[in-house]
Formats: sequence, structure tokens, C-alpha cells
Amino acid sequence: MKKTIWCILLLVLCNLIFCSCTVTNMHEKYVIPSNLIKLDGETLVSLDLASGEKNTFQIGEYDFDINGTSVISDGNSIYLFDGGTWNRLPIDGYKIHNKPVIADDSVFFVSPDPEDLSTFPKLFIWKYEKGDITKFSENPVWYGSNILAFENNLIFVRNSDLSIVCKNLGSGAENHLGYGSCLCWKEKGKSFYFQAYAEGLALYDIASKEISVIDKKIDLHSSPIYNEEKNILIITCDDPRNYSSVSYSVAGLYFLNDNKLIYCDDYFKYVGINSDILNIESFEPSIKFIYLT
Repeated sequence: MKKTIWCILLLVLCNLIFCSCTVTNMHEKYVIPSNLIKLDGETLVSLDLASGEKNTFQIGEYDFDINGTSVISDGNSIYLFDGGTWNRLPIDGYKIHNKPVIADDSVFFVSPDPEDLSTFPKLFIWKYEKGDITKFSENPVWYGSNILAFENNLIFVRNSDLSIVCKNLGSGAENHLGYGSCLCWKEKGKSFYFQAYAEGLALYDIASKEISVIDKKIDLHSSPIYNEEKNILIITCDDPRNYSSVSYSVAGLYFLNDNKLIYCDDYFKYVGINSDILNIESFEPSIKFIYLT
């Protein structure tokens, strides 16, 4: 009888140790030691993805750039980090889509023409330089993709055929890279993640023009955010669990080492995060104006 009791106790102890190790491994493998930052008016909201702690700052008091990003937007305004402070640019009347970038000492952003009052206006790239705003692209660009900048070049997606174009700002020369959308740097100037046309989540190598398909089941809805330390992408995409004819968007963390998607709502519950920073409670979660530190 005593032997049986000791065996049961030993099994319970082993199970507790196994569960503890499993939770520890899960925590080390999947919990992200980074912060998501979102601009809301003149307020910066910072969410710690490891602890769930949320802090707010007035942007005028936040004297750091954001992971090397010197220009940010909330869709209504653009702020430039210069001289140790964030300053609002005089860009009024424009509805900003996706994240602005800096190239050739100018700020480039995507917006409809302020004079276009139609229900679904076309989007163009605009250039802000020393107080002047000019239209950079005469051809409309796709609504669901960031523009990328490196050295003296801009990479963007044309709306007409989802062609990815690299344009040199000095010469004006254009280089066709391929077809797709939802661009996001892996290594600036070298490679980017994107939604390959009819092929799923993929990686593009600029030097070789080679495309490596990562996951055919992922259909991105917007440009991802890359975390180099954990080698993950924060994405919005069609829900892979949804087999109906109606598209359903979800936010998730895609762990590239394991080709594993963890839904943000599941991750937030695991870490104990109570936040709507990704608008998870809305019909369409969004990471368009989310920044990672």
C-alpha cells in the first residue's frame, strides 16, 4: 500500500516538473522581449510584450527614436525625430496610409490627393522637403503595402498590377523586382518579406532577385513588422482556420524558425495582456501604425 502511494506521489511530482519545464520552455521560446508602440494623437502608447505592462508618453517628452525609425505616423499626422525631439510636420489635409519613410533627406508618404473627394480615392506617394509637398508618383500605389527606402532608392507596389518597383531618386531609373505586396525589411537594402503574388508569405533577395516561399497558407493583409532578435513577424492575414468563402482577418505572431503562427489573442491571454493596441476586438485588427522597439 505504501509503495503504491509513493509511486502515485512520484508520478504527480514528475508531472509537475514536466509541466513546469514545458511552461518555462514555452516562455523562453515564444515570449517576446520587445515593446509595441502606437502613436495616438500626441500620445505614445508602449506595450511590453513580455510583461503586458502598458505605459503612455506625450510625444514631445519622448526623447528617443523608435528602433532606428526617425519618422512615424498615426494616419493623421507625421512626426520627425530631429535634434533629440519629435516634431510634427506641417502636413495637413492628407490622410496617411501605411508608414512614411525617409530617403535623400526627404520624407515620403502615401496618401490620396486631398482634392479627391471620391469614396474610394486612389493613393499616391508624396514627397515632403523643407515645407514643400509634391506628388512623387503619377501612378497610383497599392493601399496595403508600406514603401521601403534604402540609400537613394524607394521600393513600392503599383496598384495596377501589383508590380514591385525599385526607383532611384537620383536618376529616376526604375527596376522591376517582381509581383506581390505587403513589403517589410528583413535586412535593409538586402532583403524583404512580402506577400508573393499567388504564392504566400515569402522572402525576396534584392541582389539575386530570388524568391523563397516561406508559407503558402499565409495571405497577408498588410505589411508585417519584423523582430530580428526572435526572428518573428507580427502580421495580419486571412485566418488559416477559416474555410468559409468570407475573408476573416486576424493578427498573429509568425515564428520563422518554426514556421508557426500564434494568434495574438492567444499570445495576449498567455502573457496576461489586456490591451486593444492592435484593435483585436474589432472586426479587422491592424498593425499599420504599430512600431516595434
